Amino acid sequence: MAKVLPDDPTSRHLVAFVGDGPMGITRWRPATEESGQVAIIEYLGIVGNKRRQGYAKRFLRVVIKDIEAMYAQQPTHPQSLIAYVPQYDTFAGVRLFQSLGFQPTPKEEMAYDSSLLRMRIAWMQPLLDYQPRAKD
Repeated sequence: MAKVLPDDPTSRHLVAFVGDGPMGITRWRPATEESGQVAIIEYLGIVGNKRRQGYAKRFLRVVIKDIEAMYAQQPTHPQSLIAYVPQYDTFAGVRLFQSLGFQPTPKEEMAYDSSLLRMRIAWMQPLLDYQPRAKD
């Protein structure tokens, strides 16, 4: 069953194509939390036959660039990016977001839906300069 997200006029929706067919969709929105201003990636989905080919990581980079571009025109920027990631689908989504620097948040910050893991990365300019540390 598809997840229905509430209507929000501040949300941005992106659709990615490979060739003449759809590859993925996402929805993100600016928000204010107790910690301050954040940008929330509420959903990122990749078409089944396009998975495990590197498209998701490229698309996530495009989403982050879209967030950066939107905030480049604003007087302020978010303190962090938040992503709600399915945690029960072989953890591929969790690994995808971790590859770009997102980390799971503490339990007290868990998502409203327990099947989603809340992940966060601190805002730094530019975000995509993040390089994960080599494993010892």
